Amino acid sequence: MNNPNDNCRLFFNSANFCSVPWNHFGVYMNGDITTCSKGSKLGNIHTIHDIGEFFQDNQRLKTIRKNLFNDITDPNCAKCKSMECNDYSFLRGMYNSNFIKSDVAYSEDHSFSLNGIDLHWGSTCQLKCITCWANQSSSIAKEENKPILSVTDEAADKIIKLVANNQTTITELYLSGGEPTLIAHNYRLLMALDPSTLNPNCQIRVNSNLMFKSNNRIIKELLKFPNVLVTVSADNIGERFQYVRRGASWEQFVANLLMLKQTHVKLRLNSVFFVGNAFDISDTHEYFMDEFAISDITINQLGMGHSNILCRNLDNNLKDLCKTKILSHCKKHASDKNLQGQLHNCLNELGAEKETSYVPFFESVDMKEGTNWKRIFKELI
Repeated sequence: MNNPNDNCRLFFNSANFCSVPWNHFGVYMNGDITTCSKGSKLGNIHTIHDIGEFFQDNQRLKTIRKNLFNDITDPNCAKCKSMECNDYSFLRGMYNSNFIKSDVAYSEDHSFSLNGIDLHWGSTCQLKCITCWANQSSSIAKEENKPILSVTDEAADKIIKLVANNQTTITELYLSGGEPTLIAHNYRLLMALDPSTLNPNCQIRVNSNLMFKSNNRIIKELLKFPNVLVTVSADNIGERFQYVRRGASWEQFVANLLMLKQTHVKLRLNSVFFVGNAFDISDTHEYFMDEFAISDITINQLGMGHSNILCRNLDNNLKDLCKTKILSHCKKHASDKNLQGQLHNCLNELGAEKETSYVPFFESVDMKEGTNWKRIFKELI
């Protein structure tokens, strides 16, 4: 008799299989629907009448399932594949670990069953981080006279109803932004869920800059749920943190982090790798490990929209110094496979050819904020 887990092992060992097209989707500020954070557009929530039928009948989604089931790379997955390290993707690995089930007989035409959802449905944010963009921060959009993106209330209601109707089986709910603690859709969603009805195995994941006030209503609702993971965003500490996260207070960040440490909430650190922390990203990680006992760490590579502050633009002698520190960090945390893969992505970025200078970018920030990048990032001079 076949072991039901054999099917799972085959999928885990696959070079391309990902369970996401069978049980997961993402919604973005402009209403676009994707399979996940790296997937391409499948449709738009503002023009979809019945979202349940959409996931059962969408022809593009059926093609993606067919390809992945047969261990064929699909164009939808190109971004994720480009990030893979050591033949296994952090994202694909995470999704498969969360969603592959021994009692599900995956097939090309297996029906969609909602287990996870990524909600990036609003860009409201009080910060103007130098590594961010106008489409992800309403404050940057205002500064640049660009439209503030958000899914309409009517469209959000479709998602809220779908999640509420599936709350006994859903296993992951991811709230991103903008700043999720300021996005009204998130409050309405949490109010529609019942902590006693929601699948006890469901984890609510939230990204946050931790600049929320003590009476924040979304934080209060989140704390009612038993399984919450807050990913705190910090690329540096102290004065450098405040330079990068324009509008942020390091003291408020630490105070809110200490508050969350006193609750049942799990914590993760997320950093963006760029010239402003290439020298001290390992020091930042060690600080959070030592001071706050946060060992769950992710590193995002900076998007090409900010190509002038990519680490490839450091001079070669500076790159060599950064590589030495990162390699030492790798050696110290050799048992952490996920961190190893992400640090190797950093090394790959440092190995790329220099394209431009980061100096004009920092000078433009200083003109806006009255800061002095040469004093704060002395090693870059």
